[in-house]
Amino acid sequence: MLFLQRLVKNKWLWFALAGGAFVALRLYYLFAIGPESLNQDEAALLMNARFIEGSGVDEWGQMWPVVFRSFGDAKLPGYVYLVSVLVKFFGSSDWLVRVPAVVAGVFMPVLLYLNARVITRSPMAALTAAFLFLLSPWSWHYGTIGFEANLGLVLFLVGSFLVLRKPHTWLGDGVAGLFFLLAAVTYNTPWI
Repeated sequence: MLFLQRLVKNKWLWFALAGGAFVALRLYYLFAIGPESLNQDEAALLMNARFIEGSGVDEWGQMWPVVFRSFGDAKLPGYVYLVSVLVKFFGSSDWLVRVPAVVAGVFMPVLLYLNARVITRSPMAALTAAFLFLLSPWSWHYGTIGFEANLGLVLFLVGSFLVLRKPHTWLGDGVAGLFFLLAAVTYNTPWI
């Protein structure tokens, strides 16, 4: 009986179990019921990543571009360069373009919890924020396709947490600035 009481009171165990279940469900969603083929944005990101990894030029022949032209719009370079590194190490496959967004989707509830905990100083409010994120359908959808906004938001949340926490140090604030810069070269919203 004492063992069960300790098990119920151990919040970190429950947090780990919930996190493990979330990751398992996310991977199941990705491979079993998620989108089967790449959309045009994912295809453009992967194609440019393959070109960058192979020759350092994009689909238009521009060397190491800062902005990628693609299907009538412009894409920031962060996601493309990250996928090109993955292509270099793991070879080229369609699912590889989704890896950064999936990893970002896994870390996002944790980062939402940490930011809400620092802002509200309430563990219950922080858990509620993370739980509501987990319930939202868009978090599941955008966490399983190669979408730059997911990665940009995670980088922004890391920077926000580093700025919000106490005490401030020049090194911590500098690292936060680096994460804000990475977020800004990954997706347009962090520019605001």
